Amino acid sequence: RCNPLIIQFSNEHFYCRRIKSNRATISRKVKIDHPVLFVDTGGIGQEREGRGSRYNPFEVNVVKSVLCSDEDVLRVKNADSTARILVITPYSAQRRLLEQEVKKIKKLEHVDIGTVDSFQGQE
Repeated sequence: RCNPLIIQFSNEHFYCRRIKSNRATISRKVKIDHPVLFVDTGGIGQEREGRGSRYNPFEVNVVKSVLCSDEDVLRVKNADSTARILVITPYSAQRRLLEQEVKKIKKLEHVDIGTVDSFQGQE
């Protein structure tokens, strides 16, 4: 159900290219050049514990910076006010902190933030 450009990263890095997209999804146009952005922040910042989950304020700042300055994000925001931009994180504490910080920036109201589980199964 997912466009091949969107699943490409996971397919190459985790599934040995075994995932195949449905033919109907291949014809769907993706509105940006790089529909998935993976930012490796391994070893940078300090991971903290919060309510049985984890968060990293440095990573939150990286995400905010990308959302405010990435060319694809800016192009989408300017071209289509209904387009969804998703930020996916593995931890619920990280999601809560991201939501708090992104809410402070008016121009980021089109951004959906969730955990892997919350987005799983959506088209």
